[in-house]
Amino acid sequence: MSNRRCPDCNEPLTRISLVDQQGQGRTSVGLAFTVDQEPRTSAWSGKLKNQAGTVHGWLCEACNRVLLYAE
Repeated sequence: MSNRRCPDCNEPLTRISLVDQQGQGRTSVGLAFTVDQEPRTSAWSGKLKNQAGTVHGWLCEACNRVLLYAE
């Protein structure tokens, strides 16, 4: 269980997976971010070369709010 709590209702948050529905719900989406710069991707793999971290989804099951947090 996480220490994260909903900022609206103060209930505990549950980690969720984000899914690409355009792929008919079969593809889990991994999100990444950069800080103060344009994303640069590898010509070979297409992966982000200057990634500063990843983004994860969290759900408040009490009020159905979805939050994204950088880790």
